[in-house]
Amino acid sequence: MKGTVLNQTTISTLPVREKRFRPSKSLYQFTYSALAERYGEKCALCGKRPPEIRLEIDHVDGKKGSWVLPRLSLKCVHCNRSKFLARMSSLVSVNSERENSNASWEAQRSVELGPVLELEMSRILGESQNGLTVIDAQNRLAKICGCDQQTVARFIDRETTPEGLLLLSSRTVTDGRKKRTLQYISYKPKT
Repeated sequence: MKGTVLNQTTISTLPVREKRFRPSKSLYQFTYSALAERYGEKCALCGKRPPEIRLEIDHVDGKKGSWVLPRLSLKCVHCNRSKFLARMSSLVSVNSERENSNASWEAQRSVELGPVLELEMSRILGESQNGLTVIDAQNRLAKICGCDQQTVARFIDRETTPEGLLLLSSRTVTDGRKKRTLQYISYKPKT
C-alpha cells in the first residue's frame, strides 16, 4: 500500500464543485434583450412588468453553468428568490437523514474522504525519511484533498484507535534554544 498514488477511479469519486458561468455585462444585456423580445418584458411567474419590479435572468433548469436561451427566462427578483428558497427547502428534505445524524459536517466529510485520505497518507508516509509529524500530516493532506485540517484530524483520530492502521509516538526534539515534544505518525507493526 505504500507509495500508492491517486488513480483516475479515485479522483472520479471525489465531490466536484460545479463552476458557475458568469457572463460579461454586454452578454447579459444581449441575453436580456433577446429574452424580452421572445417572451415579453415581464416576469415569467407573476407577470409583473418594469418599472414596478426589477427583472433578472433566471436559469429554468437550475444549472448555473448553462447560458442558452431555451434554458433561461426573465423573473422578478422576488419570484426568483422564492423559487430558489423553495428548491433549497426540497434539497434539505432530501438530505434529511444526513442532517438527522448526530455527526457534524466535518465528521461526515472525513468519512467520505476516508479512502482518499488513506491513500495519500500511505504515500506521504512512504516519502518521509525521518517520520511525519501530526501537524505536517494535517497540513499536507488538507492541501492535497481539498479539505480543512479538522477533517484530516478526525481521520487521524479514527485511524489511531486500537482497530486503526496508524500509530502515534512522541519524540523530544530541540532546535538549539528549547526542547519540544512532537507527535509522529507511523504504521502499526504487522503482527
